[in-house]
Amino acid sequence: MIKKIISSFLLLILFQSICSQQFEFKNERKYLKNNDSKSFVFLSKNYLYKINHKAKLIDSIYFELENNFDNFQLLKNKNYYLINTLGGQVYTSFNRKFNRIDNSFSHKSQILSSLFIYNSILYRFGGYGYFDSRNFITFFSEETMEWEVLKTNSKVFPPGLYNNKFFIHMDALYVFGGYTLDNNNREKPINNKEFWKFSFKNQNWTKIGSSPLFSDTQQNSFDFYDNGKFYFENNGLLNIIDVNKNNISQFEKIKILDKTDFRSPAFKLNDTIYFIGDTPNSENTKSLIYNIPIKNLVPNTVVNIQKSYTNLLPIIFLILCLIFLFKMKNIFKRELKIKNNKMSYGFKNIRLLEIEMKFFYKLINQSKVSNNELLEFINSNIDISQKTRIKNETINSLNIKLEIISSRNYIINKVTSDQDKRYFFYTLTKNN
Repeated sequence: MIKKIISSFLLLILFQSICSQQFEFKNERKYLKNNDSKSFVFLSKNYLYKINHKAKLIDSIYFELENNFDNFQLLKNKNYYLINTLGGQVYTSFNRKFNRIDNSFSHKSQILSSLFIYNSILYRFGGYGYFDSRNFITFFSEETMEWEVLKTNSKVFPPGLYNNKFFIHMDALYVFGGYTLDNNNREKPINNKEFWKFSFKNQNWTKIGSSPLFSDTQQNSFDFYDNGKFYFENNGLLNIIDVNKNNISQFEKIKILDKTDFRSPAFKLNDTIYFIGDTPNSENTKSLIYNIPIKNLVPNTVVNIQKSYTNLLPIIFLILCLIFLFKMKNIFKRELKIKNNKMSYGFKNIRLLEIEMKFFYKLINQSKVSNNELLEFINSNIDISQKTRIKNETINSLNIKLEIISSRNYIINKVTSDQDKRYFFYTLTKNN
């Protein structure tokens, strides 16, 4: 109960802190999305207007336009661009005109793709057309004046997506939400809940994770990036992705967002969000610039983006291989050993008799084995001559098995003692 009262009080403060400035234009507007000027830039009929956060007109430029540029998006690099959102045509501003510079056509195969500029190059990711959705990036080449496919070094790729959210952070493109297609029904869209990153530096894709909050998220011009955070709208709620913390903050419903024109951009200036909305109880030619102080936003939930371990599979596989190799090191080192009553060497093994086992165990664990030590393994009820014969037969049998299993790399040698020539001992020797 107390929590609800506090939330209501904070929301009241929030609504009281929201203020607006009004401006009026009679024509359809094409807004510049994700610009860094901290102002609203849009093309209305033959004029390019720039309005600050106080609804004050900063600049207006007249352009001769050859058509009304339906289905075109306004972008800015050094010049302004008008790009066909269906795919293909590119116009750029020069001498107060928008001149077509491409050699392509409106192919309608990248509808609702993600259009952006990175390092002064026009890019587009994904898009829908001809019963398929794209999962690759194209760029506008100033050499061919056509859209070319960007080559990658990636081992994994996102699903084909369209109408998804996207933003640039440092040297990477981030995409999430939107839709992919059912492989069994190419007319059936499927919500995408995955979060992907493409590094322009390494030229590869990485799946960051997924979240249910990405479901039903679609492109709109309201979304914007600012200092490691991506602000976006979904189902009338404001959300913020913190790239460094890998989480999503969703805020309490802000009533004024119901009047927001999500076809128009928003931006953050001095810890305040500015956006455009409709004028209550007025004709459609008037709009308001609203503002919401960041400090007055009331968090509803903070959700960590569920990390994906798909990219760790090669590392996990490598670790498992190393563990296997470690366990099998004696095999790969091709060492002689005794295991389960068998003489083992590499991948080969051969069964030993009981007396052979005793001899071989002694020989493999001692550098020198005296004659008497071996005779002690033989039945004490028989005379020395019989013991000696059995010992020699056992040594010969072991040498035959060593020759077979080690390809003559090992042999049991009889060596006379240096101190007394009457005594001798046996050694297991590796041949060079």
